[in-house]
Amino acid sequence: DLHRLDRRQRQMCIRDSIYWLTIKPLRRIIKYLTKLSTDKTLPMLMHSSSVTSREMLLLSHSANDLRTLMHEQESREAKLKNTLKATHSSQAKNKAILSSSLDSIITIDQDGRVSDYNEVAQQTFGWQYDEIVGQPIVDFIIPDEMREAHIQGMLKYILTGEGPVLGQRVELTAKHKDGHNFPIDISISKIDLADTLMFTAFIRDITAQKDHEFNLQQARRDAESANRVKSGFLATMSHEIRTPMNAIVGILGLLRDTPLTLEQRHLVKTGRNSSELLLTIINDILDFSKMEADKVQLENICFDLHYLLSDTLEILHPLIDKKPLTIELIIDPTLPHFAEGDPDRIRQILINLINNAIKFTLQGTITINAQATNLEDELFNFECVIQDTGIGISRENQIILFDEFMMADQTHSRSFEGTGLGLAICQRLTTLMNGSINVDSELDKGSTFTFSIQLKVGAKEDCNYQHESSKTLKVPKENTRILVAEDNPANQMVIKSILEFANQDVDIVADGLEALEAVSSRPYDIVFMDVSMPEMDGMESTRMIRKLPTEKSKIPIIALTAHALSGDRERFLAAGMDDYLTKPIQRSSILNCIAHWTKSEEASDNGRLDNIVLPLDEDEQLDGFVDESILIQLVKDTSAEIMPELLLSYIDDAKVRLDNIQQAIKQHDAKTLEFETHTLSSSAIAHGNHKLHLHARKIEHFCIENNSEQAFLLASPLLNLAETSFLLLEKRVKQGFK
Repeated sequence: DLHRLDRRQRQMCIRDSIYWLTIKPLRRIIKYLTKLSTDKTLPMLMHSSSVTSREMLLLSHSANDLRTLMHEQESREAKLKNTLKATHSSQAKNKAILSSSLDSIITIDQDGRVSDYNEVAQQTFGWQYDEIVGQPIVDFIIPDEMREAHIQGMLKYILTGEGPVLGQRVELTAKHKDGHNFPIDISISKIDLADTLMFTAFIRDITAQKDHEFNLQQARRDAESANRVKSGFLATMSHEIRTPMNAIVGILGLLRDTPLTLEQRHLVKTGRNSSELLLTIINDILDFSKMEADKVQLENICFDLHYLLSDTLEILHPLIDKKPLTIELIIDPTLPHFAEGDPDRIRQILINLINNAIKFTLQGTITINAQATNLEDELFNFECVIQDTGIGISRENQIILFDEFMMADQTHSRSFEGTGLGLAICQRLTTLMNGSINVDSELDKGSTFTFSIQLKVGAKEDCNYQHESSKTLKVPKENTRILVAEDNPANQMVIKSILEFANQDVDIVADGLEALEAVSSRPYDIVFMDVSMPEMDGMESTRMIRKLPTEKSKIPIIALTAHALSGDRERFLAAGMDDYLTKPIQRSSILNCIAHWTKSEEASDNGRLDNIVLPLDEDEQLDGFVDESILIQLVKDTSAEIMPELLLSYIDDAKVRLDNIQQAIKQHDAKTLEFETHTLSSSAIAHGNHKLHLHARKIEHFCIENNSEQAFLLASPLLNLAETSFLLLEKRVKQGFK
């Protein structure tokens, strides 16, 4: 109690109270705050309320609050530093990505203003960063005609959230700073931020790509055009080369039937066989597009395999006789005598390989070994080994030997002529026959070529491969019921005369519809169907006949055609035809065909009219206007008495065709021109007007190739050519036929 104390004691007591209640706590707080400024890990300041005034307690709590605030500030600063560090790192990454990107990257806000724009974009569009950032993109890189669509698209997305371009790569047109437009590939993605919407566009200039695509398309168009030109060339050359070759074969056939010595007959036989072989090879080479596409169709007929081997060797004997060579054919006794396959293709392989052996063997021996391997049931592998002692082939050149247009080497190609196609064709043919071909050779020691193909064992009674020495002609039984569908009256008369002269029962119709009606209502053994006819063509008529509900749908139908081009045979077979004959029709070929498809017996042909001699004035031929060989064959196939009527009937019909052609020229009607020139060409060659046939065929080919301008250009001279042809043919009729 202070009232009991004296003055001095009271002063000391008050002083002590002030010290303990104020000064000491204050010093402690000051000391704590001083340390807190340098050491933020100090614990909370603790005070007892029993010995401290209320004010000091408040001050102490304030100090603790200050400590807490300082800790929170430090934590926030640390987090801020981490955030800033991450932001800087992200910005650095983004900057690196933007600068290294191959695409132009442009970011715009929802108002369409550019907010970011990388270096590639500057190079692509020509605008610098400072020129475009903050500006509406529509004013800079979007073509004028597309700006309204862009604005409407942005507005639609903001209002509806629909954007057909977002998230997809599309091709558009952009505008460069210099004003030219160019194609771009663009992909747009949206960026959702808390308070706004952004879009990023990834853009690539595809001008080079488009140029490349255009060049590829142009190259393809050029290649297709070149292929069409090549096909047209091959089609034309196919006809132009085959025509004289057919004449050679025909003349040799006529020569064979004249009185000859044994040696002359042997030479004619070899010449005819070689000509026929050359004709087959010409067809293959001129039809090279078919070979390239692996669309060669193989025959499957029965033939004498042993005779094929010996006959092939006989064809090549004139080449062997020119060199000091010996050639030996060894046929294994187990090799089947008759086989089913494609004899012409097999002979083509043999000719190529044996001819190469002769060509590259200056002297020595050529040995041919033929045997059967893997003979199981009806199938066997025909293996043929051709071994020579010639110049040989290096190992390096053997690798490329079977490539197209390849020779062993340049030295050989200069010394030995050839196309380099032979072995390539052999390889393709053996592959088609489920076989293979290989070579084993050594320089200066010779070569051995071995090919193996799969064949089926055949029977003699089914054999179609006849020996040339045979004096029998396979002819049909008399009164075989035959329907001929042919729209050309002259051709009708020729075919009817040939068949009736062979005692056949013949009906004639003028188009495919009449053929369908005739087959439906009357019994026939075989039908000969012209391919190109009015109303209904031959192939359509064949398809309709094949749909008949009776056995009549299976009647043999043979195409009659003036065409012999690539793919024709395949088209005829696809339409349901069984075989085809090319015009002009020869008596032997049509009778053989009837006998084959009607399974008629063989009968001997006594060679009536074989020694017919026609008056021949070389001045009258006028470079092929009248082909005497065709007239000779017509007399043989019909009779001398009927010849004038046949030829004059042809002339009358041809003049009707020419009137139609004149009308087509006036009306510029290419379709009619094609049809009429086809018909005229067909009848002209059948009646010996050779030059007229060739000219009409050229016009037809130009029509087929859609080159109407060239077709009409050639059509006018056709009229004068026809007039000359008819005059010479009429003069030939007046000379008579004996």
